[in-house]
Amino acid sequence: MVMINYIKAEIYRVFSRRYLYMMNFICLGFMIFIIIMSLSVGNINESNITDAFKASFLIPISFVAILGFSVIYTDDLNAKTLPTAIGFGIKEYAIVITKLVITMINVVLFSVIAFIVLVVICFLIGIGLNITLVSDVFIVMIEHILYITIYSSIAAIVVYGFQKASPASTIFFLLVCRIVDYAIKFVLSMQFFIDNVGDFSSYTIMDVIENVMTKANFMTISQYILYLFVAIQISIFVFKKKGLEF
Repeated sequence: MVMINYIKAEIYRVFSRRYLYMMNFICLGFMIFIIIMSLSVGNINESNITDAFKASFLIPISFVAILGFSVIYTDDLNAKTLPTAIGFGIKEYAIVITKLVITMINVVLFSVIAFIVLVVICFLIGIGLNITLVSDVFIVMIEHILYITIYSSIAAIVVYGFQKASPASTIFFLLVCRIVDYAIKFVLSMQFFIDNVGDFSSYTIMDVIENVMTKANFMTISQYILYLFVAIQISIFVFKKKGLEF
């Protein structure tokens, strides 16, 4: 019962933030603007609509994720509410998983609304939906959801390790912008590293998610789940070790 009450309280806390809705609507407005501008310079067809959605979805969903991370994670750090949750008997693993699930809910909700907006745009310009268009759009949304989920789980390690809002938000921003991924990819691709350690350049998060999206099978999905599982376990371990410092 305590766990259920905590989950309800977290969902209410996060989704009762008015500025969260306001910024989400601004992001939707930006996405609509980019789609309209993209379609205005070329022929209006299914392929162009998919390309326009890809071009317009990245920045809004990234901004929604960054803002959501701030509300879900760093607000607790600033308000010092995590010790209260632990004091009420909430286990560290429950807090870690709950926050990750709420992060996923936040980006999934925005993705669903973005899809509805796209459907309305298609209706207004006279383009009918078919299975190809819908599947292409869903692939774009799923790819970004996978990225944000794993990046949130990694940045959460910093949240529970440093217990400060600024380092955690900075790391999450760098992750969402793919700066960390590209830096790791660069190092792993260096000939010196390959000769002395081995070729691990195809095991970055970008590569793992790309493999899931292009050739989903047991092996590629297992690699992604392994990344997520390890990040969650490290978060729980760090949280338990540092919990008393809150």
